[in-house]
Amino acid sequence: MAENERHLRLEGQRHSKEKSDLRHSLAQKENKRARYEELWRRSLRLLLDNKKDYLLGLYFHAWSKYASSQNGDREIGRLNAVVFSQSRKGESWTVEDTARIHRAP
Repeated sequence: MAENERHLRLEGQRHSKEKSDLRHSLAQKENKRARYEELWRRSLRLLLDNKKDYLLGLYFHAWSKYASSQNGDREIGRLNAVVFSQSRKGESWTVEDTARIHRAP
């Protein structure tokens, strides 16, 4: 009887830990999604304010990659780095910028 109770208690603890780990994992995914949505909104505002249609197209392409693949984080990061550096410098978008996005590791 004591062995059964011990086994049930351990099984309950294991189940509780698995449930907690799952909640934690889901919360992390939700936080990551929320961060990218905020980044998307800020970057989109920057692009619209600067009326950079070409950049806007590239940005949506990168965002769709993020939404559909594991490598999307990298795509969004590359594009945002270039967009923000160009906006700080006040420079226009070039073909070399596009190549740099697709070459970056």
